[in-house]
Amino acid sequence: GDARYNEPALAGIMKAVGKALANLEPVTVSVGRAIDGRVASNRRFVMRDGTSECQPGPCNPDILHVEGPMDPEVSVVTFTNAKRRVVSALMHYTSHPCNGFWGDKVLADWPGIWSQGMETHFGRQCTALVINGLCGNIITFNYTDPDQNSDEVIGDYRRYGRLLTQSAKRALKNMKPVKASSFGWTRRFVQIPWRAIPAKVLADARKMLKEHPEPLWKDPKHIRTEWSWVYNVGILDMVDERRTQKAFPYEIQALRIGDFALLGLMGEPFVEAQLNIKRQSPFPFLQVAHMCGGACSYVPTRYALAHGGYETWIGRGSRLAPEALEMIEKASVQTLKTL
Repeated sequence: GDARYNEPALAGIMKAVGKALANLEPVTVSVGRAIDGRVASNRRFVMRDGTSECQPGPCNPDILHVEGPMDPEVSVVTFTNAKRRVVSALMHYTSHPCNGFWGDKVLADWPGIWSQGMETHFGRQCTALVINGLCGNIITFNYTDPDQNSDEVIGDYRRYGRLLTQSAKRALKNMKPVKASSFGWTRRFVQIPWRAIPAKVLADARKMLKEHPEPLWKDPKHIRTEWSWVYNVGILDMVDERRTQKAFPYEIQALRIGDFALLGLMGEPFVEAQLNIKRQSPFPFLQVAHMCGGACSYVPTRYALAHGGYETWIGRGSRLAPEALEMIEKASVQTLKTL
């Protein structure tokens, strides 16, 4: 941890909680949804040689077909006070929030633009929050669209935020009231096995760190490290982690308000799990959030792990057992049913 970040962040969180408690008021809850396929795409493709590749390049002629689905649902939950003013809104969509990633600025990206759009629509009294779904293999870039802008063009995130604002407004036309008297919250931990580290990967990491115990830099000012050095440090870090932690304690959080439920999952699971959880959920309106309670890397499907691609490379970015996604999906449905 770094106190320059942790202390201001903690102070800000506590201030926000205090402000929320001070502003408590009775509200009615309504839910709605719309469909929008203009923003997100599955970024993994089956190539003509039978392997899978993440972000294979725009209209790569070796693409055979997209590997998996995306989730087109735009979900909206509104909280309306006695004066008939929407004081808060939860919006849900599923995609990596890094369309502006290639610049050197700190951005709220499309979730920020979407929040601004809804707060403008509802008025200054509204606080809007975007809940991002399981987007381990979903991104705001369509690699089969010949007219798609380069992914290094900064600014498209504004357009995506505006498109989602349009769809959210369509959802507002068919909102359904929720009986908010039924409230529940629970959490559980699932012990997920680690994925085995191949012997050669481990040997290579030890060899590099023995030869280069200090970081290897790409530039004389020591701003950018060599990725191979960082990767191998991560491999040895995983070995240390497994000495004291025999499995990964994966946390699942679930909250219910009437027919609406919010499910919080760790890391970046693939969207297939979200779609299966929705299909089996006892709640007609469900928002699934990723990166809750901590990071645990990408959680791919078994198919993806068997066919390769960026999200499957063993390391700090992908380290759970092949059955992890299925375990998370099953435990999530069971958790929702306990509410």
